[in-house]
Amino acid sequence: MAWPCAYAPYARARCHVNFRWILDYSGGQVTDWGGHHPDCAQWGMDTEYTGPIEIRNAKGVFPPDELWNTATEYYFEALYKNGVTMIRIYQGARRVTWEGEDGWVWADRGKHEASSPEITEVGHRPG
Repeated sequence: MAWPCAYAPYARARCHVNFRWILDYSGGQVTDWGGHHPDCAQWGMDTEYTGPIEIRNAKGVFPPDELWNTATEYYFEALYKNGVTMIRIYQGARRVTWEGEDGWVWADRGKHEASSPEITEVGHRPG
């Protein structure tokens, strides 16, 4: 039988949610939360049906753990065809920030803030 990853003996630390922190099984925060906030950013960039055309300046901080070996912090820039760059940073915070000529807005799963109240008073697209 062919295994999709190297055989490893049972260890409780590999089970349940912890598989996410082992590169043989997952990509850590990049793949765990990697879809939850970038999808919101892509809606704001009007790129939800596309993906980046290039990844630049990828960096990661990896723990000195033999078992849990996915990046605990990371940074990379995703360049889109429309010229917009999404900067992906994970250092514990889980939110998305949009920056533009008129200021900035950030949102997480429970609240949002903006550089000025006027930014949040714009209309919303249907749906």
